[in-house]
Amino acid sequence: MCLEYMNHFIVNVLHDYYIQDKSHGAAERAFENYSRIIEANLGANHPEPVRYKWWWFKEYLESEVKRNAFIIHT
Repeated sequence: MCLEYMNHFIVNVLHDYYIQDKSHGAAERAFENYSRIIEANLGANHPEPVRYKWWWFKEYLESEVKRNAFIIHT
């Protein structure tokens, strides 16, 4: 449930444990919601370090969607 990133451990919020909804399509709905939150924050007037963190999360989310065969790509 954690990831090693730049010699530090961070919580993997995309882990199934954090998606409490077990119904069909729950992961897709959660990832779509994360994507909306990311886009809103990338479009906001945040300082550059904050924007970088949101960009990093966007890249990570997209890589997880591509890697996970159980996520429906729409």
